[in-house]
Amino acid sequence: MADLIIKPSPGAGNKLVLQTEDATDVLTTSNSGVAITAPTITDLSNVTGTLPVGVTGGSGLTLLKSPRNEGLVVKYASATTVDIDADFLTVFDTNNVGIVLSSINLTADITALGVNGIDTGSEADVWYHIWVIYNGVTTSSLLSASATSPTMPSSSYTYKKYVGAVKNNSGDFIEFYQRGNFVTLKSIGQDHRTTVNGTATSHTSQSCSNSVPPNAEVLIGYFRGYSTSTRIICYVAATSTGYGEHEMDSTHDNNPVTESMNFEFTIIEAQTYYYYRHSSHGEDVDVYITGYKFSGIV
Repeated sequence: MADLIIKPSPGAGNKLVLQTEDATDVLTTSNSGVAITAPTITDLSNVTGTLPVGVTGGSGLTLLKSPRNEGLVVKYASATTVDIDADFLTVFDTNNVGIVLSSINLTADITALGVNGIDTGSEADVWYHIWVIYNGVTTSSLLSASATSPTMPSSSYTYKKYVGAVKNNSGDFIEFYQRGNFVTLKSIGQDHRTTVNGTATSHTSQSCSNSVPPNAEVLIGYFRGYSTSTRIICYVAATSTGYGEHEMDSTHDNNPVTESMNFEFTIIEAQTYYYYRHSSHGEDVDVYITGYKFSGIV
């Protein structure tokens, strides 16, 4: 498009003239100026979504808010309940439009059905994913076997946010404390020893499905080796090819030897890790899960 030039109009009055580069007049104002109306879009064939007010066919556009998730704590409250607290949480509808909620204080109960309970069905020994839901007036909680698509208690609940998970084990929730994305498990009275007296001498897979949900991203724990000699060598890893591998090599003046080491690595195979011991230095290995991390909750 050619450049346009604005200049005073010759003659009396306070007029302006808008010309093309070749001096062709496009617009001349009156002494009182000219009102310019914004154009409207008439061809909407290639436009999708909700159009803003002022555009033909528009019905308004909700302001998209920056997510604000602060002070989130999710924790075991009893064998059948979990508490959800947060200063701020951003819940989203199916169009990914967010609303920031504040001062959240909720309790989800596995013995209830619907709002502040299980989304559907009856209690089972599974991982329950914890959701905060909103219907435009009331903020509630929901437990669901789904980490992506919970069954909402009614059509009025259109906003939701995933905040964590809890394992129902033989009718009782396992005890945990979650702050933001980080989860710590209670070890006393609840055995999260997922490898017991392991004797494998090559990478051997182990399940931690009773301690870690399928959507956890980082595994945290420690491993302990025992040897009747003065040296012990053992390993834990994320995969059979050694990703994230931690090696413990400890030598003592006296025997037998018991030694432990912390580990933390990205989970590559859901709810799975690998361990082994050196064939000549060590009799057995125990692995304990102490926690895990989510990604993207806050």
